[in-house]
Amino acid sequence: MTGKVFKVVLMMMPGLIMQHGAGAVELAIAEQGGSLAPVIVFSNAPPFTRQAAGELAQYIEKITGSKPDVIEGLPDPAPKHAIWVGFQPKLKELFPNIDFDFKHPEEILIACDGKNLVIAGRDRWDPGRLVVKGPRNTVNGIQQEYGTANAVYTFLQDYLDVRWLWPGELGEDIIKKDKIAFAPFEYCYHPEIRARAGLFAFSVLIRHSAYGHSENWVRLQRLQLDSLYVHPGHAFKTWWERFHETHPEYFALQPDGTRGGGGKPYPSAEAVKMCESNPGVWTQWLADVDVQINENPGLTCFNASPNDGYTSGHCVCTNCRAWDQPGADLRPFMWQGLAQNYVAMSDRDVTFANTLARMLKERYPDRDYRVSMNAYGNSRPAPLKAIPDDNVVISDVANMFWDVNTPDKDGQNGKTYAQEYAGWGKVTKNQVWRPNTGNPAGWQNALPDIPIERVMESFSFAVSNHCIGIIVDSIWEQWATQGPLYYALAQMAWDPSKNWRAVMEDYYQRGFGPAAGEIKEYWKLMEEARNRKVDNYPGEANGYEEVYNHEFFAKACQLLDRAGKKAEGKPDKYKKRVEFARAGLDHMKLLSELRRLSMQMLQKGGEDAGAADLVRAKWDEVKRNCEKIPHALYWPTIRPGERMARGGLFHPDTMKSVKSKQVAQWKQPAAADAPGKAAGLEPAEKAGWELAFSDDFKRKELGNNWQILEGNWKVEDGALRGSGTLVSTLGFPGDNSPAFQRMEFEVVSDVRPEEMLGQKSAEPLPVSDFSSILHGKVDADKPDLLGSGYFFQFGWKMNKRNRISRSGQPLIADDNPSTLIVPGKTHKIVVENDGGELRMFVNGELAIAGRDAQSIHGDDHDRVGLYFFTAAKVFNVKVYTRRLSGGLDLE
Repeated sequence: MTGKVFKVVLMMMPGLIMQHGAGAVELAIAEQGGSLAPVIVFSNAPPFTRQAAGELAQYIEKITGSKPDVIEGLPDPAPKHAIWVGFQPKLKELFPNIDFDFKHPEEILIACDGKNLVIAGRDRWDPGRLVVKGPRNTVNGIQQEYGTANAVYTFLQDYLDVRWLWPGELGEDIIKKDKIAFAPFEYCYHPEIRARAGLFAFSVLIRHSAYGHSENWVRLQRLQLDSLYVHPGHAFKTWWERFHETHPEYFALQPDGTRGGGGKPYPSAEAVKMCESNPGVWTQWLADVDVQINENPGLTCFNASPNDGYTSGHCVCTNCRAWDQPGADLRPFMWQGLAQNYVAMSDRDVTFANTLARMLKERYPDRDYRVSMNAYGNSRPAPLKAIPDDNVVISDVANMFWDVNTPDKDGQNGKTYAQEYAGWGKVTKNQVWRPNTGNPAGWQNALPDIPIERVMESFSFAVSNHCIGIIVDSIWEQWATQGPLYYALAQMAWDPSKNWRAVMEDYYQRGFGPAAGEIKEYWKLMEEARNRKVDNYPGEANGYEEVYNHEFFAKACQLLDRAGKKAEGKPDKYKKRVEFARAGLDHMKLLSELRRLSMQMLQKGGEDAGAADLVRAKWDEVKRNCEKIPHALYWPTIRPGERMARGGLFHPDTMKSVKSKQVAQWKQPAAADAPGKAAGLEPAEKAGWELAFSDDFKRKELGNNWQILEGNWKVEDGALRGSGTLVSTLGFPGDNSPAFQRMEFEVVSDVRPEEMLGQKSAEPLPVSDFSSILHGKVDADKPDLLGSGYFFQFGWKMNKRNRISRSGQPLIADDNPSTLIVPGKTHKIVVENDGGELRMFVNGELAIAGRDAQSIHGDDHDRVGLYFFTAAKVFNVKVYTRRLSGGLDLE
């Protein structure tokens, strides 16, 4: 049984006592309303140990009606019978046959000899440095290990039968007893999953977020007080701001010879990459670690993970490339104007982490300090040659949380996340599972996205591959709709050897008593519906009407009604807990209605006051339901905003904060009904367009007709070459009179492979965005050309989609286009706004079309532009206009 060590098997399983025949001595710690043994905690115990001792006394009182005294230090004389919390030398005299030399991290011991009971564990702390100030709270009691506190919470659950089903008084379940007594036993355990707090990342001890509200529950479940904090994010997000002027050599060499992108970091300041082979980076990282240790002595693991944006901006210097391995899985890589399929960075990142880990060990030879490295994106596959050192922790972003069969779509080897995770398990014994949950079926919207069977399969798979930690991004702490899954994860994280089905049977029985059968069936219904939605209607915004329909809600209500009736006349807690679950079902109903109203509001363009008022009123109902029962639903993570819109839940007052693609996704069905006139391409002059400008680029300089807003552009060999954003300096038609625009140009990919690993890539080179702008507007203070007019995106999202946007808000998108960029082939592109009819033609064929009921024109919206994500060559740009007679309204 992994993680458990039984020294004397006198107990069949936690919570059950094996009697030892006549004459066996039994220790009674409480009987007939009286306390028979005080709680003794060792002198100068750290705060969380003292807190746990006090909670032990409180729960004994809740169970028996009598609260034992809590004594700090060794009383003189020592009582005949006592509950000893934490180790002190007296215990070696009282328990001469027990080894108190805790050899494993977080090891706990619970033992009884018939006279005394000891509850202790391995504790590690600095008495002079217990107080740590975090970004949102100050914690008094920081330790490196909290063995005794977790031993107390194990004793409460496994020996006193206390359950914490969810946070708050209603979630606590206690069995009243007249007597608490134990025959002699001895139990030892140490958790194999040492990094557990990240399972509920919002409710960690040192808070970094305002979202958490389950701190006590997480602590009682033995998650919060763990011994290995592994930072879940990226290590170098602040380095550009700190060092780009003084130490540009720290940053990744780009193919254009700049470091990190030169004056403007690529792809951004927070996502810029480091030159991992640079000793200066190593030394600065170690100096930062010294600061972290000084601020928080409880830290034992230090982050060295590359910044986000894993496809972009990696170092191409000779020394960094020497760490890469030919034959590794190919992944797409991007630099400014350049792209290449290149080998995964796993060997490079592991070599970097090993280098730092060895320096860390040399600096602190007597400390069990570690370095963490994300296996993420272009480093998800296991390395071919580099082996992580023993003090390197691999934080594997294997997104198999919902299903072990989830494929890694970034890779080209056809592997699933689980297969890649197993690959890492073969080269390291220090792997942390760090999945991103996303929002597959309303997870972030507090809907019952809880496929317990599938998640437990993924959990078991992760544990079987040298898992020493779990960090989930993110659990949103919605207990009335997702609580059963939370409970299962918490129990298994402490002891993965448990049978999760038995854990859940106990959950239903303890939580709902006579209504346990109906509640179990209710959650099974939730799980089956969720799976049907995801399997048959993939995509977070799909399948709700088909799955969460009238039949579904009728069956769910019937189950809760039956549960409520069975709870009548029984202890009041069961009825209240059924109502707790009902608050979750009510939330589902409200969100289904809100989704429908949001859609109606979007289809009316957000201008209809009546539609907007209905949405506001429904949001008010959602809020009232959330606040009805403590801990059932958490309004701060449900309230309107950008993140909530991902599930199709909009609010008229927060629409501006919502990412445009989310609005487009929900507007798209309306646009699809009237996608615009699918007209064929006509020659410009024949269709009534007037030529306003042309450029054949047969010169040596870019000239005054174009302005570079972003990227690198030049004129060479009769072509405009480059990538980024380019805008015309002229307006069309030129006098700011109202007119429609059409632009034609020829373009071919100009992506050159970077010569890496001594040879050019033989694979097709990635290309993205041969895109253009009509009716753009360039403000001197904020030249946001792409968000100002009509943006026609051809080969968007790494040549996977086409889209037309209006002022940054998508009008129509095609996620499965038949026409995309063909590398090396010349494309003649025509984009036009023909009286509100928006069309993009590629080589004479209509690629995408949409309609804008009230077209942009005039008011300085008269520029045209180009946007290429990867480099291209452009020939023969022509701009046409068609003037309006008198500035007609286009309704």
